[in-house]
Amino acid sequence: MTRKKKTNEKTMEEGEPATLADLSNLEEGFEMQTARRSDFYRLLATAFAFPSEELTRAVAAGEVRGALDEAAAGLPYTLDYGRSVPGLSEAGPEDDALEVDYIRLFDVGPGSGPPCPLYTGNWTGDRLRAMEECLRFYEHFGLGLPDPRPDLPDHLCIALEFLHYLSFRQVEAQKDGETGDDYIRAQRDFLDRQVLSWFPRMASKLTGHSPQPFYDALVACALAFFEAEKAYLKELAQRASS
Repeated sequence: MTRKKKTNEKTMEEGEPATLADLSNLEEGFEMQTARRSDFYRLLATAFAFPSEELTRAVAAGEVRGALDEAAAGLPYTLDYGRSVPGLSEAGPEDDALEVDYIRLFDVGPGSGPPCPLYTGNWTGDRLRAMEECLRFYEHFGLGLPDPRPDLPDHLCIALEFLHYLSFRQVEAQKDGETGDDYIRAQRDFLDRQVLSWFPRMASKLTGHSPQPFYDALVACALAFFEAEKAYLKELAQRASS
């Protein structure tokens, strides 16, 4: 996803948001908590992407679980996703176990399609409408997908990158002494309409398809985070309107 800017301005990826390794210039409290929320969205976007060799190694080494735990420790609420669940550190018995399972569950599937697709439109029943709504959100904040596109606009990873971006812009607004209310409301609305409108159903269906422990744990972790985010963003939005 790229920012629609003039030629001397950076893309979203080039303008690297505050990550786990670069939080020293943020104030403790609300700014830091918002940055950790942004981290968590970015980590989930990486984990739900097609598993590269690098991701597989990071899972097996416990780096993915460690990064999620570190980000979770700084969130503005207690996130209970079962950090003791060993699945977040299980890359499977074979080198390509995650890749094979990803294709089977989320990407191609064994027959007419995957049982648990990661596209909003596959679950809401109107794929075109879902993509158009996502694009309207992105364009409202001056964002566009790169060409060639890495995926379609209603894919979970694109949605998570957008929420990562919005929460980071919220941090920037707060650092400048602003409330960031527009970004808060956008996160609340987008999360509710483009993620939580279908992700719980996907999570429930996944359990019946014997996923690898990593994907079983990852989906449970993500669902807990999304539900906690919904409650938190609702509270922030209510404060902003009062």
